[in-house]
Amino acid sequence: MDFFVATGIECSAPIIRGGIRRDQLLLTDHWRRFEEDFDLIAGLGITHLRYGVPFHVVARDPSNFDWAWTDLALAALRERGIEPIADLLHFAVPDRIHGIGDPAMPAAFLSYAAAFADRYPWIRWYTPVNEPFITALFSAKNGWWNEQRRSDRAFVRALDNVAACGVDGMRLIRERRSDAIFLQSDACESFVPVDAAAEAPARFLTERAFLGFDLTFGRPVSPAMRAWLRRAGMPASRQMWF
Repeated sequence: MDFFVATGIECSAPIIRGGIRRDQLLLTDHWRRFEEDFDLIAGLGITHLRYGVPFHVVARDPSNFDWAWTDLALAALRERGIEPIADLLHFAVPDRIHGIGDPAMPAAFLSYAAAFADRYPWIRWYTPVNEPFITALFSAKNGWWNEQRRSDRAFVRALDNVAACGVDGMRLIRERRSDAIFLQSDACESFVPVDAAAEAPARFLTERAFLGFDLTFGRPVSPAMRAWLRRAGMPASRQMWF
């Protein structure tokens, strides 16, 4: 694999307090000026671009995907020889989905992801789900985004959803393009105890921070984390699925 420098366009669009969607593609004016942005990227000699597809726009109507803007933007990227790393779920879901932990979310995502891969067979690089741990944490534990919940059970429900979207998203994409390359991303938090009393909480928070990666990649978690996941609503059978 050759070394390359990549960049990305900020595309977060979560719902915040008051039901307001903070859509960075609109707030930065990239939605309107994408060709100018791509010219700047090409001018810097950058060949790969992490690029968020607006799931909340494309899949607003599940019976009629709206590819109008995405077609234009991806065609402009292709014309400039920039390789997109398609970022299919970046902190936002369509208005009809009630947050990251909504039981309807995975099926909605997978339908859209399969349709995307069918529509753009020339795209090889993917991030099926951006930062699954942060997506679940901010939406269902910290209470900042989307469903704005604040419990372990809501967090684990949301994490289950986004990790499953990553696993099944990769499978669906690979069925359509066997040489697909997946670039996964998440926060890399770690916690260091300042005294003996903080050792157990620090270990727990560090292990929890890697659950997005662990579940997506099928990596066994520690016995303590397995027990905590069971208490928070993910039974052993579901953990074994991952």
